[in-house]
Amino acid sequence: MNSTDVTRLLGSTAEEQLVRFASTFDALWEGVQLLGPDWRYLYVNQAVCRHGGKTREALLGRTVLEVYPELAHSELVTRLAEALATGQPRTVLTPFTPAGGGESWFEVRINPHEHGLVLFSRDVTAQHRLELEREREQKFEALGHLAGGVAHDFNNLLTVIASSTQSVLGDLPAGSPLADELRESLEATERAAALAQQLLAFSKSRVAPLQVVSLDEVTRTSQWLLARLVPPPARLVVDVGPQPVPVRANQVLLEQVLMNLVLNARHAIADTGEVRVEVGIQMTPRGPRAVLRVADTGRGMDAATCARVFDPFFTTREREGGTGLGLTTVAAIASRLAGSIDVQSELGRGTTFTLSLPLAEVG
Repeated sequence: MNSTDVTRLLGSTAEEQLVRFASTFDALWEGVQLLGPDWRYLYVNQAVCRHGGKTREALLGRTVLEVYPELAHSELVTRLAEALATGQPRTVLTPFTPAGGGESWFEVRINPHEHGLVLFSRDVTAQHRLELEREREQKFEALGHLAGGVAHDFNNLLTVIASSTQSVLGDLPAGSPLADELRESLEATERAAALAQQLLAFSKSRVAPLQVVSLDEVTRTSQWLLARLVPPPARLVVDVGPQPVPVRANQVLLEQVLMNLVLNARHAIADTGEVRVEVGIQMTPRGPRAVLRVADTGRGMDAATCARVFDPFFTTREREGGTGLGLTTVAAIASRLAGSIDVQSELGRGTTFTLSLPLAEVG
């Protein structure tokens, strides 16, 4: 391309060329920004404003940390400093939560420049979530195989132990001092058997056949069982709308989700607290979704606990015999059904778990 072609393309005057360059950069989906050596914004395109939820006026002339003080200890700031100090480019994958909320992930390429740093940012939130979901799926798959094998063998051993203990207990003379100890052994065996059943349920959730079922109907028919999990004076409220909510799942898996979420909520509330179960259809950016929401008026959780609540064997109820498998099973089932499970909680203000599933086509 010669100078005549450039003039024809960009214009003959410097002002025309500047306007066309700016409009070109503003048309890019990727963010483009120029930072001075003091990290002051010298130029940003429209994508940068869109990504950060800020206007150009709010950015230009101010430093990165003046606009976004929450980035002070982030990896992004570390890489900015390295690029400026070494003159070598850097790339970083960084989370970012604008003022409006909703965490996003950006791939940022940092290039040293004679006037400071040139940054190119690309929104990779969808790809990052997909990778995290794939990693979680692989983790659940491996854990499911392990849990199934361990639970099967463990259950066989428990059957022998319980049978032998029961036999010895039956042969003891009345009033034997050993009877109480043997009964304690039987109770411990029953608790261990319950744990084995949870492991088996987790394993089976990975291979259960799927079909179109009504989430609303499964919830209605399970209501009597859920009521047993939340005895008075605690209160159970089940709100299922009149609209059918078809999903691709099976009744056993959905019942597991309901029971685990309601039981978890029951453990979180006081005797007079409330557990609320809601089922319906919610509009999302991905279209209409089936939603099961279980909320409680309990003690709530801090951010660190929320971050680990679906981890295998993580529990806040060690003293009460919590196994840390109930919510892990829920997360595994959500993944199996191509859905997601989200938790919102605040200390002293209760907790809400939301299961979101794709709606199934009927007929």
